[in-house]
Amino acid sequence: MRHILLALIFVIGAIPLQVEAQAPDWELGWETETEPEIMALDDELYFSLTLEYWVDNQRPIPVEIDFEFSLSEGYFDVDIPSKTTIEGQSNESFSLEISGYGYSSEDGAFSADSVYSTFTLTAFETIADQDISQKNIDKDLQFSKYNLLWVDNEPFPSLYSGADVEGSVFVGNRGNTGDVITDVAVEIKSCPQLVFEGQEEINGQILTRGESKVYTLKASAPQSHPTKTCEITIKVRSEGSGLWYANNVPFTITVVAPEAGDDTNDDTSPSDQETMGNDIEITDSGILPSITLFSTLTAVGFAAILRKESAE
Repeated sequence: MRHILLALIFVIGAIPLQVEAQAPDWELGWETETEPEIMALDDELYFSLTLEYWVDNQRPIPVEIDFEFSLSEGYFDVDIPSKTTIEGQSNESFSLEISGYGYSSEDGAFSADSVYSTFTLTAFETIADQDISQKNIDKDLQFSKYNLLWVDNEPFPSLYSGADVEGSVFVGNRGNTGDVITDVAVEIKSCPQLVFEGQEEINGQILTRGESKVYTLKASAPQSHPTKTCEITIKVRSEGSGLWYANNVPFTITVVAPEAGDDTNDDTSPSDQETMGNDIEITDSGILPSITLFSTLTAVGFAAILRKESAE
């Protein structure tokens, strides 16, 4: 009999514990289990992300819920619902919006290679503006990949026709992840004979986030190249975006052709003339007749005869 009574006491004592353990409560959760959520960046590195969540009140009476949030990294705008009442035995869905920029003036574009920040949503149960319980849910946030290359150069010196010069070209990665240069192009305006070499040194190069490298290009002009100022644009293609990126301001190279010399006759005398024989002479203008001593005497003789005939 004693054993039976002890057993009944244990059973009766356990009943309130089971009832308390199964007492209805309210719950908080995300609508999707996506991890991490991607903050999709536009061309200006701006994003706007909407997260949906729910509150399930299993109690027979309403509960007042207030929401707060925190970020483990970064400072973004968060539009979150204010305090709300969840009716008894009902489930309500909510949404919040996180927006901002994926870069800072100090660090540049934030990395897209790993989780950037953890967003924590906290829901407080309140009575008379006093928090009596709370529940938390987390969501990892990661930026989408953003590819951006830049090109710059040092001024190239002038060159003579038939010669060549070298200059430095810089290519850098302003995106938020590593990138590869898949193609290089040099566009030359006004000087179709000008040739560039060294592009193969740039093609295929890997650039980590924030990295820049310097390369050497050689420009050469054939002997027949006229004096001219050539406008140059250097372009590289990104593997990540598939887009071309070029130096913002094309640079110029001046090609100088040597002045043509005057054609002269090496056989001419310093006075550019030479007398040949008694009757003609060579001048810089060609072969011209010239009055010689014999011609002069002949003329004088004819003049004397004519004067004698006149006197008779």
